[in-house]
Parts: sequence; structure tokens; C-alpha cells
Amino acid sequence: MLIPEELSEALESIDRETADSMKNLSINNQSLNSATQSYDIVDGKQNLWEIFYFTNHWEIRSGNEQGSQIIQNSYGADFSAQINKVGVIDGLKTNLLQNNLPSFFLTTILNTAIVLTTMNLVLIIGVSMFLYFTKTTSSIKTFKESLTISLLSVSLGTIIATIIGLFVPNIILMYGIESISLIVASLYLFYKTRFVE
Repeated sequence: MLIPEELSEALESIDRETADSMKNLSINNQSLNSATQSYDIVDGKQNLWEIFYFTNHWEIRSGNEQGSQIIQNSYGADFSAQINKVGVIDGLKTNLLQNNLPSFFLTTILNTAIVLTTMNLVLIIGVSMFLYFTKTTSSIKTFKESLTISLLSVSLGTIIATIIGLFVPNIILMYGIESISLIVASLYLFYKTRFVE
């Protein structure tokens, strides 16, 4: 699921008594029919979480040392039915995901993009440095030349990974194809030319 792990852990830490109390809340027409309710939850890492049920929405707040985080959610048309059908924990997770899907999705995509970009940069610059260090015995004299060779070496793998990614959307497989092709192309180039003109 796209729900952050710490938030999922907090919801999993809801005990039976609290879950039964939440299940008995009267929520009709997307509003709470009683006074504001609050519940304290302590997760496995001893962080305090609070769940508040207000008239028109519910909130989950983290009260740890790093600062407070507040996630506000509307009840939704079938909130009570979800809670009664799948249970409090899964019902809250489903409601949380429905209300916050764009932000969870965007965060996941950005994190993946940052990690993969960093990994590609490290690999390409590493191969470029290796090629540059051969400047005394090869025709490569500048770092720019070695970087150009590295980028040309990774281009075939990028094209292959893009085509395979259209049919098998697995980011690990795509990155693996790109990385292996860079290494194989660099070794093949070295084997054929020994980097000598």
C-alpha cells in the first residue's frame, strides 16, 4: 500500500478495546452525531499517536519529538459501512488512502525518481572516472571525453529498458538492464580498442 509505514504501524497498534469503541461511533451523512472523541495510540516504537473524531472529519496526529504531523480526512459516504465491514484498522487505512492518494502517490514517485537518478549518476560518474584514470595509456585525455563514452555506453541499455518497461513495468528490472548494459558496453569497448586510437 502507499500509506507511509509509520502511519500504517500506528493504525496497526490500535488495541481491541479502542477498535470496539471506534466501531460504536455514530457517523451518518458524513458527520459525527456525538461530541468530539479522541483516542491515544502508542505504536511499536513508543511514539504517541492521537486519533480525533470531529463533527465533519477525523484526524490522526503524531506527537513525537520531531514535531507534530496532522493528517485530516473526511468521513466519506460509506465510512461507517467500511469500518463495520472490514474492521476499524483496515477501514481507517482505506479511508486514509482514498482521501490522500494523490499526495501518497506523488511522494512515492518522487522518492523513486530521486533514488534512481542518484544511482544512475553514481554509476555513470564511476565508470567515467575509471575511464579517465586510463588517460596515461589511452587516447582519452579529458573527463569530458570519458563522460561522453559512458553516456553513449548507457544509451543502448536505456532504449532496451524503455521498450521492456512498456510491457513489464518493473523499475528494478529496468534499472538493472540499464546498469548491466553500461558495464558490458564499457568492457566491450575496452576489449576491442584498449582505449587507444
